[in-house]
Amino acid sequence: MSALRFGVIGVGTAGRARARAIQGEGHVVTAVWRGRYAASLGVPVAPGFDAVVATSDVVAICSPSEVHAAQVEAVLDAGRHVVVEYPLARTGEEAEALLLLARARGLVLHVAHIERLAGTTTVLAREIAAAERIEGASTAFFSEGPPWPDASVHAWTNLSRLHRVDALFDGIVAADVEVADGGAMHGTLHTGRGPVAFAWGRGPHHVRHLAVEVSLDGVRWCVEDRRLLREGEPVVVPHQGLFAHDTRVAAARVLTGAPSYVDDGLLIRMLRWTDAIGAAVGRRVSPLRA
Repeated sequence: MSALRFGVIGVGTAGRARARAIQGEGHVVTAVWRGRYAASLGVPVAPGFDAVVATSDVVAICSPSEVHAAQVEAVLDAGRHVVVEYPLARTGEEAEALLLLARARGLVLHVAHIERLAGTTTVLAREIAAAERIEGASTAFFSEGPPWPDASVHAWTNLSRLHRVDALFDGIVAADVEVADGGAMHGTLHTGRGPVAFAWGRGPHHVRHLAVEVSLDGVRWCVEDRRLLREGEPVVVPHQGLFAHDTRVAAARVLTGAPSYVDDGLLIRMLRWTDAIGAAVGRRVSPLRA
C-alpha cells in the first residue's frame, strides 16, 4: 500500500491516537494544528488550519464535535480527502449534504465509528446473533459534568451508544423516549431482536459509567466500560488497535476504493435517530430509513 500524507486537526486524546495510528500504518503525518498534544508528536505544528490542509492528501479531523461539519466542508472545498471522528454533523440532513459534496468532488469522506469495531461489541454481537432467546436487554451511560441543555443535544451526544445498540441488536426500528428530572433521558429502543431499555444522564455527581446487559438463553452477559463479562466472569476479547483498524480502512478507501464498515445510508440514519429522539420526547418515534 502506498504511503499517504495526513494532516491532523485537533490533537487531543483522539487526535494523538489517530496520529500515532497513521504513523503505525506506514503513512506520514505532515503537520498538526491545535490541541494539548500537538507539540508531543515530533511533527511540524502548523500555524493554522489552511496550512495543514495544504500539506496533506488526507486531513484527519479530531476537533470538538461542534465544528466537525464546517471543517469537513472546508477540507472538501480544498480538494482533500477527509477522515473525521464521529459525529460528522449535527443533523442527518447536514451529514447527507456533506456526503453528497464529497461524492460530487470525487473525494473520500470517511467517518470513524470505532465503537462498532470494539472487541466487546463484536464478541457480544456474535453471541446475540446465535441466541435463541433474549430475556432482557438494557444499556446505560452516565458521565460527570453539567446536565445537557436540552433533549436534542442529549440525544446527539449519545450517538455512539445508539450505534452500539444498532450493531448489537440488528438495527433500531422505533423508540419510546422520556426525560426525567435532572435531565436524564430514558426509554426503550425497539430493535430487530426485541426491546432494549436505555438510560443516559450527565450531572455533577455522576461517575462515568457505560454498561450493556443482556440475558441470552438464560446466561447473563454484561459490557462494563471496556470489559465483557459472562455470568460475572471476564471474557477474553480481541484488543486490536481501534484507531489503527479504522485508519487502515480509511486509507484503503482512498487508495483502492474499498468500502467502509459503516455505509453512508447507515451513517445518515443514525443521525436521523438523534434528530428524532431529541425532538419527540414523550412519544414513540420511527424515523425513515436512509
